[in-house]
Amino acid sequence: MVRRRWVVVVLSMALAVTGGVIPTQAVAAASPAPRIGHAPVVVFPAFHFTKLRVVVHDQHVDSRCPRSGTFQDWFQNSVPSGFSQVCRDELLTLRYDPDPRLPMARRFSDQRGVSVGLLDYGSYSSAPFYAPLYAALEKAGCHVVYGLMGLKTHCKTCLVVRQEKGQLRRYAHIGTGNYNPKTARIYEDLGLLTADPEIGADLTDLFNTLTGYSRQTEYRTLMVAPHGVRAGLVERIEREAGHARAGRPSGVLLKANSVVDEQVIDALYRASRDDVPIRLLVRGICALRPGVPGLSETITVRSIVGRFLEHSRVMVFGTPDRTQDPLEQWLGSADLMHRNLDRRVETLVRVKDPTVQAQIQQLLGQAMADDIVRWELQSDGSWTRLPEPGWPAKDLQAELVRQASERPHG
Repeated sequence: MVRRRWVVVVLSMALAVTGGVIPTQAVAAASPAPRIGHAPVVVFPAFHFTKLRVVVHDQHVDSRCPRSGTFQDWFQNSVPSGFSQVCRDELLTLRYDPDPRLPMARRFSDQRGVSVGLLDYGSYSSAPFYAPLYAALEKAGCHVVYGLMGLKTHCKTCLVVRQEKGQLRRYAHIGTGNYNPKTARIYEDLGLLTADPEIGADLTDLFNTLTGYSRQTEYRTLMVAPHGVRAGLVERIEREAGHARAGRPSGVLLKANSVVDEQVIDALYRASRDDVPIRLLVRGICALRPGVPGLSETITVRSIVGRFLEHSRVMVFGTPDRTQDPLEQWLGSADLMHRNLDRRVETLVRVKDPTVQAQIQQLLGQAMADDIVRWELQSDGSWTRLPEPGWPAKDLQAELVRQASERPHG
């Protein structure tokens, strides 16, 4: 009889237990041996430490690096204060001791010659409230990793590694929503559950980065902030503009909570001037102005407000009927905002399975239909409710609930 072992790593988004992945064998080997019948679990809380008082005594560091100071979130400062950017690699590799018997600050101080004092939990004043929760998880045998200095872990990812027939098989989940039973009842979200080897390998690499075992910034099937999401989206928008200039079919469809990043908006304006059809489905803030002559004539923006909070993020580039550069779909946790693209760990995963692609296209097609009740952004910044009274109108979310209830089960 083959003994099966499970390895699970959980990466959180909200200030609650939420999902994630396992570091590779190097991390697993360093962890205590799991009890019989139990799987090692790694939890990544969402809050981050932005201020640490660090003193380096007898360790070798770059001569330009000060020997002591307050290390703050360099992603928020054009000129880093305290420890400079030169010290970044040294500080990111500070070892962390998960022993729940140790006070939080002492958990960073297991390196000879380095003392660390905790000054600030981060941007969420409620974060210390959750410290007992994570201490309880550690006491139960979970390994809690507090992520990269200055970056909030906002991605929603989970990886299960299972030994099957003498080989390791990875099962991955990447979604747009929190692993939170309360918000799951009132938020609209999408998630991809897959055994794709490339996605599993990418998530393993990502978790190695979050635990300090790797400094990887490029992935096979993922775009990961703060290094790759903005550049990846702008590159694909510009590619669609190139297709339009060449007379080929083109298109961009973005569904997000907010659209305020200047570089992405400027790329959309440039693509619009090249006649790329661009459709945005934005729940909240949108700093882009659609329908402005000579600037954004091919851009439309709509918002859907209903029973559930629209929360999924989906990016689509291309058209289904184009043979060159086939349609690309991406989904994940990133909104088009500075905080998401510069100061958080975010993931977007490329959807490659034709069946799943068709499901997403159908969902977005319904959301962009003319008879769906929505609000449309005008060129002057005002919002207009459509369809107008007297015209046929459907509630998108009610339609989706009805379709889900009629779907065969079992």
